[in-house]
Amino acid sequence: MSFFESCTGVHIQTKDDGLYLVCYARDVYGSYPQAEFRLDEHIGNDDGRFMFDGVNFSQSARDIQLDGSNLTAILTDKDGEFGDRQSIDLNDYIANEGGKLVSA
Repeated sequence: MSFFESCTGVHIQTKDDGLYLVCYARDVYGSYPQAEFRLDEHIGNDDGRFMFDGVNFSQSARDIQLDGSNLTAILTDKDGEFGDRQSIDLNDYIANEGGKLVSA
């Protein structure tokens, strides 16, 4: 199940160990427990573009925002220069399974 359609209060949050997607995700009982997904464990920066199955994109990003299910940021390229704003639709990569956020 696409995470965005089954979650409320979706936002990003910085913690000591990286950037997280945080929300209340509907479970099989119709309740909405809090759920987290560590974005820096799954998304990287490949020469200024988002790459799923990478790591630690936030270490080379600025102006990180969440617009609906789209994560956007300005990322550095291989030369360390910031480029144009990039976007990745998290719905393509993250699912809600019984109130838990998992890789799709």
